[in-house]
Amino acid sequence: MYSNRYYRSNYHQTPVFSSNNTITSSYPHHVPSLLPTTEQLYSSNSLTIHHNSLLQFPDLSGNSSRIANWNGGHIINQPHHNPHERLLHRSVDTCPTHLNVNQKSKWLKTGEKARANQNLRLAKPTFHWPESHYGTPVHIHNRTSLASIQIIVQKIAGTHLYTIDTESDKPTHQNRQSVPALIQIQAIHNEESATVLLLEVQHLPDRNTTLFRAIQQLCQIIFSVNNTIMAWGDIIRELYPFQQFDLFDISRVIHVFNIQQWFTSEWNKKHSHTSECVARHQPTADDTDMEDCLICVVNTDDLDDEFNSCGTNEDYNTCICATDIRPYKSKGATWSLQKAIHYSFNQTLIKSMTLNIWSCGLDRCLNTWDTNQDIVARQNMILYATNDIIAPTNLFFHLYHSISYNSISIEASHLNTIMSTSPSKQKSYLIIADSHGKNLNSIIMHNDYHIITHVVSGIQWINKYNQNLCIYSLIQQDPLAHLINSCTHVLFLVGTNSARNLPATRVINQIETVLDVLQSKYPHLKHNKTISIIATFPCLKESTFFPSISLLKANISSYNELLQTLSHTRKFSYVDLNVTVDHLSQDKMHVHHLCKDLMLDAIMKHINNLMIQIDNAILKTKNRSQEATTRRNKSRHMKLKNKQKAFTIIRKIHSTWSLKHLKYFLKHNEIKYGRLPETYNHKLRIQFNNLLHLKHAENILPTDIFSEINFHTWIREHEQHIFS
Repeated sequence: MYSNRYYRSNYHQTPVFSSNNTITSSYPHHVPSLLPTTEQLYSSNSLTIHHNSLLQFPDLSGNSSRIANWNGGHIINQPHHNPHERLLHRSVDTCPTHLNVNQKSKWLKTGEKARANQNLRLAKPTFHWPESHYGTPVHIHNRTSLASIQIIVQKIAGTHLYTIDTESDKPTHQNRQSVPALIQIQAIHNEESATVLLLEVQHLPDRNTTLFRAIQQLCQIIFSVNNTIMAWGDIIRELYPFQQFDLFDISRVIHVFNIQQWFTSEWNKKHSHTSECVARHQPTADDTDMEDCLICVVNTDDLDDEFNSCGTNEDYNTCICATDIRPYKSKGATWSLQKAIHYSFNQTLIKSMTLNIWSCGLDRCLNTWDTNQDIVARQNMILYATNDIIAPTNLFFHLYHSISYNSISIEASHLNTIMSTSPSKQKSYLIIADSHGKNLNSIIMHNDYHIITHVVSGIQWINKYNQNLCIYSLIQQDPLAHLINSCTHVLFLVGTNSARNLPATRVINQIETVLDVLQSKYPHLKHNKTISIIATFPCLKESTFFPSISLLKANISSYNELLQTLSHTRKFSYVDLNVTVDHLSQDKMHVHHLCKDLMLDAIMKHINNLMIQIDNAILKTKNRSQEATTRRNKSRHMKLKNKQKAFTIIRKIHSTWSLKHLKYFLKHNEIKYGRLPETYNHKLRIQFNNLLHLKHAENILPTDIFSEINFHTWIREHEQHIFS
């Protein structure tokens, strides 16, 4: 229930589930509660409570951020619009005189390479992968919303193949160390679909924030032992400088695939050395007698010939093959990504942004730009960073489809393992909570499922005065709509704000309205047990509507009873966490933060129990014959019909009331009926699915409500809405 840091006891209170899906205590009632009372919680910082257990408040002293701040609060330097432009004019005449021989050679070669890239860019089409395959890259930094991180987690759940790249600022005279700036991540859902993330590590939130913890959890999901990480080069070497940001554990990156190494090997297999090239290194036999031979002792090291007769596919420095077959002429040479794209697709991968200021803050919403030119430079850098991970992935799939498996190599075997790991649909639970959920982690990972917590303090089922605090409105718009659409189950931890301000019967009607929207807008939530609602916790804080504690307690008790009854007819799970007044904090309304583990454990137990029920139901359904299914549906229909007959009210009705008017009238008054049989002898029979709906209708509908006078009065007031 509590972590060892805060709690010690010989007894452990663990909430368990009873057969009716409510959570009860696992020990007898005579055992006192292990949770402290309100008075005990605030009597001292170190509290002795039942059974000689010790409950201490957490130490909040070590809350300073440890994130490396490379910019140190200085003005952010703006990136270059075209960093390669200054390299194009390098020549012998413009070479600085203070450089030594090696430096001059390197300086001139850089210029030659820049001009070659420029010529290639003008001669070949630019590498491009349609944005429809990966969407807009998602920036992650201190201004990314928590909901956006949660949506990403939902989107990549079950994805096990990623391509990674990184960018850093090059060392300068002021800073001799390179500055880690950007991690590019491509979550590969399939060959035609991916999600691209740009993690700007120099603009992360403070480590003590919920947002940082959510970003950290996202990275831990990606850099997991269950995933394969691909890269153009050594991925461990790429990620090593980024360990300092405490986003992932590099020791968990164990399944890696070096696309560069694999591409080099496969290219050389398909493009063997020409016979002329190989013949230069073959020994020749002649008829000369050994006596006539002149024997010379030669130091073979001086020849520096890298040819290996045992590895004829390898590159070596004396190779005379054409450049379009073997472009590299030295042993152990590795292909550049740009050249691999050129030779494979006859396209140009633009690399002009390589040497740039990547810590500048690429996302426009970071507001680190000064001019429109700065914005354009950032857009070009984003395109470059995106292409730098998409290009290796394209090469990966290109080679995968063209590779021959006549002789299975280590690389091919590894590749089959990667491709056989298809994305799996992991169950995901969305908790929509009011301030009671503020102590729950925003992302909770489990082996079989994950939980996303979306908290809106002050939220109510329906709030006519503030749409931002209204579940009915929020579930129909992003980001909540996106989260609901991508999750498999929804759990509501709300109700206190509604039960403190409205009668229980009215709140229940609001819940039904919300359920109607959920199940019509999100068809996957129509299934049994996909929606759960937690019973409202005790509250000792009076309100304007309930000025005394006794009235408030009675309303909350009535609300929970009606909610449990409603769960049977609307097929959602009613969950009682068994929270008592002893668990409340000093404000007499919220659960104390030291009790958050109890609440989380109870929620997890409910989810685990729910998964077992769902699996059993699926197994039972699979084994049911078509005849049995028909009999079951017929039986259900008859039961519902008999129930509706039992829950019937009768009102006299004038002939002026048409069926259209009648339905609109009932909807306007929030009357949820099950069936409207035809009128007989001017009597209207309204049938309901449960007693709660029937009682609500009886309170609203007087015996003469459907008279001719009432009809004309009502029509005058609502004619515009009825016929619009």
